[in-house]
Amino acid sequence: MKKNDFQILTFPNVKKEIEERKSSEYTKYLKQLKIIAHDLNNILTNISTSVELAKNNIDDKLQVSNLLKNIEINADKAADIVNEIRTKGETPEIKKNKIGLETIIDETIISVKDSLPEYTKVEFKANALNDSVFGNYTDIYRVILNLIINANDSIHHKNGKISIELNNWQDNEKKLIDRRYIEYAVIKVHDNGTGIAKENISKIFTEGFSTKKNISKGNGLGLSIIKEIIENHDGFIKVRSRKNKGTTFEVYIPTLTKENERLSFQKQTVIIAEDDSFQREVLKDLLSSMNLKVLTAVNGIDVLNFYNREKIDLIIVDKNMPEMDGIECATEIRKTNKTIPIILSSGNSYEDLEEQIISNNISRLLTKPYSFETIQNLLLELLV
Repeated sequence: MKKNDFQILTFPNVKKEIEERKSSEYTKYLKQLKIIAHDLNNILTNISTSVELAKNNIDDKLQVSNLLKNIEINADKAADIVNEIRTKGETPEIKKNKIGLETIIDETIISVKDSLPEYTKVEFKANALNDSVFGNYTDIYRVILNLIINANDSIHHKNGKISIELNNWQDNEKKLIDRRYIEYAVIKVHDNGTGIAKENISKIFTEGFSTKKNISKGNGLGLSIIKEIIENHDGFIKVRSRKNKGTTFEVYIPTLTKENERLSFQKQTVIIAEDDSFQREVLKDLLSSMNLKVLTAVNGIDVLNFYNREKIDLIIVDKNMPEMDGIECATEIRKTNKTIPIILSSGNSYEDLEEQIISNNISRLLTKPYSFETIQNLLLELLV
């Protein structure tokens, strides 16, 4: 073989191939996480709705009620963790439920008390007649925790005191919303620390700003993030401070009115399509308690049969069902009816389903695990 007969051998880009393989494996890993999150979402939804149904059907027994509340709170915490797994690499979805602020404040104080100096006293007075709000448990917990941490950091003497109050306040000057005046729950956190200089008051909610000499030692949230969380709950925050006299933060969050805690509709007809029999029956009982006529289906074909022979006001359809899934069902209904509210129930995030939701004009996405309050708010929006 002559020298010129040798062929030039080209080798593949090994580095690129390794990177592509790693990317493919990571994609599979994320897919597996989402499958796990989907399955856990179904379990947590069953827990949450079962607790809600049990609370509505037991006598007023304090011990049982407290146990159920504890289950409910922990289910919400687990749901937040699942949500973080499911939305890995995406913008996380903020899940909100009906929560009681007094319970959250109590739990926050208990969790932080051992880390505070012995000489710092924490007092809490619950004066609110209504402390029920529609919010994210973890976010509200973080807000209260960090206000306490910030208060403690400002105290540099041996007579430290952090006073927390929970009150109600009604803004009668604002316009009516949902035919009612806005009532707020107000969380007031006051300390007798060094206070904030007058020139810094207007800066404290600016991202990156801090009055602490050693910013790196702080493990808390910045006040800009706290403000963002409160605004995401349709609330607002105020601050008053005097140098060497202390600081008071007031957090305002709209409360759920008694009328909206348990809605009663005018016998509208709702279809629930869910192949999980337990989840389907629990949800039926919950919606029936709101004076709704509830029809149940196990797949999209059953939904279409009901739809074709009865007057239907709203449809809640699960995405994953045998024979005909929720998306296919919505596609069929939209061929003849562009306006009937369709709620798609799924363990997937909005980002995963955005194209299908938009193309089928689906009214809302009900992300699992969901709470009874979440459903109530959707029904209030779409039926009233």
